[in-house]
Amino acid sequence: QMLVSIRYRLEAMIADFGSGGDKVRGHAEQASETIVAAIAEVRRISHDMRPLVLDDMGLAAALQSLAEEFPLSIKVDVDDNAARFSADVETAIYRVAQEALSNVKRHADAEHITLGLQCEDDWVTLEVRDDGCGITNLEQSARDTGLGLRNMRERVDFLGGFFDVTSSKNKGTRLIVRLPIGAQEMAS
Repeated sequence: QMLVSIRYRLEAMIADFGSGGDKVRGHAEQASETIVAAIAEVRRISHDMRPLVLDDMGLAAALQSLAEEFPLSIKVDVDDNAARFSADVETAIYRVAQEALSNVKRHADAEHITLGLQCEDDWVTLEVRDDGCGITNLEQSARDTGLGLRNMRERVDFLGGFFDVTSSKNKGTRLIVRLPIGAQEMAS
C-alpha cells in the first residue's frame, strides 16, 4: 500500500509539472515506472508465499485462527471431512479467505460474517458471507481493486477452480470459491 501511495504521489507530481520542468518530469516518470515494477514484484512474491500456519496447523485450524484474530466476530463452519489438501489448494483457500475478510473489514460495515469450508466429492468450497453494505458496482470494483477481487480470482483460476461473488446493496456480499482437492499450480 505504501508503494501504491508513492506511485500516486509521483503521478500527481508529473501531472502538476505540465509543460515546464522537463528534466525533473523525466526523473519523476522513471521513478513512477520503477515503483510500478516494484509493486508488481511485491504482488508476485506475496502471491507465491505459503503461510507457515498452514504447515503447522492445517487449513481448517488456520482458518479458525484467522477468524479469531479478526477484529469482528466470525462464525466459522468447517466440514468435519476437511482434511489436508495439496499445498497449492491450502495456500489459495487461505489467501482468498484472508483477502475476503480484509475487504469485509475495510468496506462492508458488516455485523455478521460467516466463513465456511466444505468438502464434497473431489472439491473443496470456501464461502465468505457478510451482511454489510454490499458492493454497489461489482464489475467496476473487480477492475479497480488492486490485489482484491482480481488477485483472488487469479489464484483460483491458476488451480482450475470456480470463483463467484454476488452482492446486493445493503444486503451483503457472498464469495464462493471451489477448487479441485488435488489441484496444483501449473509450472511457469
